Amino acid sequence: MPDLSFHIEGVEPVLFAASPLLAFKTRVTNRIAGERVRSGMLRCRVDIDPARRVHDADERDRLHDLFDRPERWGRTLRALPWAEVVLYLPSFQDSVVVDVLVPCSGDLELSTTRYLFGLRGGDVNVGLSFRGTVLHDSNDRGLQVALTVQDEASRVRLPLNTWREMMDHYYPNSGWLRLRSDLYERLSRHKTLGGHATLEQALDSLLTGAEGGP
Repeated sequence: MPDLSFHIEGVEPVLFAASPLLAFKTRVTNRIAGERVRSGMLRCRVDIDPARRVHDADERDRLHDLFDRPERWGRTLRALPWAEVVLYLPSFQDSVVVDVLVPCSGDLELSTTRYLFGLRGGDVNVGLSFRGTVLHDSNDRGLQVALTVQDEASRVRLPLNTWREMMDHYYPNSGWLRLRSDLYERLSRHKTLGGHATLEQALDSLLTGAEGGP
């Protein structure tokens, strides 16, 4: 029966996908020498672990809405679930490198996005854990199906700049704002009546007026 281990060798942005993705380059090794894995379908859970990072005073202020006051961080600093994705293993013997594709969002109502936006630089500790089924060759019984469960998450330090540059590639100089339906309708009406070309221009005109600008 396969005895699989997982090691994250690096993280790269996928720059030409339909939406932002990070590829976690994962080496999967079967520690049973000479045994061939024919295929596999694994579920991969991806989490961010803020407790493994030192945050400066500015970051603690920016992350107040996630973790409350810094003096309470001993209780509130918790792992942030990022994604759960499916990984299909190809046929291999000994080891193979596969991409775990993790979707990224600009929605600031997601805790992982708010956390990443709240950081100034450095690295982020990310953990990936795997479980699923594997089809493999058995010397005496032919093809067999086995369950694999990772005992401890594989960890990698994700450079914040890698995530930030990827988001800038997909959404240059932009952020996400979600509005109630009625507010969206009012903003859209203001855009039409005011002769603004975009909703962004309509919102800018409202803010300029509220700030006493020209």
